[in-house]
Amino acid sequence: MSVISPVPPSGTSPNAPMAPVVFVSDFRRLVSRLLRYARPYWKQIAASMVLMAIFAGATTAAAGFAKILLDYVLPADGIEKLNEVHPAWRAWNLTRLDILYGLTGGGLVLSMLIGLTGFANEYLRAWVASRILMDLQNELCRHLLALPM
Repeated sequence: MSVISPVPPSGTSPNAPMAPVVFVSDFRRLVSRLLRYARPYWKQIAASMVLMAIFAGATTAAAGFAKILLDYVLPADGIEKLNEVHPAWRAWNLTRLDILYGLTGGGLVLSMLIGLTGFANEYLRAWVASRILMDLQNELCRHLLALPM
């Protein structure tokens, strides 16, 4: 049986009261019991995870857009640097204004995607949490009503 030993907070004396010792097997049993309540909502939890991944990707893409804007579009010699770093762009013969329009449109789409996925993720997480709490409350009420008077 492994034990998670408590560590006193920094700056406190060694004799200060510490958090109680938690046995890992007890913790695993508790988590597995609580995960039983989340099992009926696995589809919503999976959808929330997919939305989180889309949110993270869109946020990263927005940072990439900002990098292209600051490194290649705004400086006067940016297009020459862009053609050196990414030779495939030379074939398109894009001007600074073309790239700026593309980044602006892409930025608007990414902003909408970030907002929608963030909202949908928060909504799903709150919905699942409230349903799990309602299931716990219903189970407690059923148990209390079944007790003898």
